[in-house]
Parts: sequence; C-alpha cells; structure tokens
Amino acid sequence: MANPVILSVDDDPAVSRAVVRDLRRRYGDRYRVARANTGPEALREINVACDAGLGAGAPVTDPACG
Repeated sequence: MANPVILSVDDDPAVSRAVVRDLRRRYGDRYRVARANTGPEALREINVACDAGLGAGAPVTDPACG
C-alpha cells in the first residue's frame, strides 16, 4: 500500500519549501509529503490523493494564509 499524504499549505514559497523539507526529513519514510500554495490548490492535492486511494495523513496549514 502506498504511503498516506501529509500536505503542507503556505502562501510563502520559502516557508513552504522549508516546512516540506523538514517534514520529509522526519516523516518521509512513512508519508508522501506534498505542498500547496493556496486553499484551492490544497483541495486539488487532497482530491488527487483520495482518488489514488492514499488519503490525507494530515494537513499542515498556515492559518494566516492570505
């Protein structure tokens, strides 16, 4: 079975890359780590994961995304 997804959502590309790097380092052996820059992009990523039967392990979001 494929690994579930941890999805990082942040509108700041530098922050997003850093968060994804750290998540992959810590959880990359058990989860596929993906990122999105907007809410709609995040929903698309979640739909893709669900359609592939992966499910979303955990969303990691920036509550101040503009």
